Amino acid sequence: MPESWNQRTSESSDGQGGSEHDGLKMIPIWSIVLAVVLFVGWQIFSYHTQAHHHGPMPMRLLMDYMTGTALASYVLLVGYVSRDVKRRNMPALLWMLVVVVMPGGIGRWCISCCASR
Repeated sequence: MPESWNQRTSESSDGQGGSEHDGLKMIPIWSIVLAVVLFVGWQIFSYHTQAHHHGPMPMRLLMDYMTGTALASYVLLVGYVSRDVKRRNMPALLWMLVVVVMPGGIGRWCISCCASR
């Protein structure tokens, strides 16, 4: 029976199993800082550009939060993949291009599948 994708990616590179939170340690500091700056920047930008728009305030706040979270998550994904491809000795430029062009998390999924072969 094939392993699930989660079990394969939670193993460390030396073959020993790691904890399920080891992947968060792979996110580089530049990616975390950029994600925070983008999230806060989007909140400030949308507050100032939508100050005169009419409409329900809770809906505007929710949409601003969701957009900021999506931007920050994307930056974190790019940072994670940039470190993960180096750890797996794969071509970094190719995978960064895949992540940038297909931002739905497909780059991380492809790396996991290719590395298991």
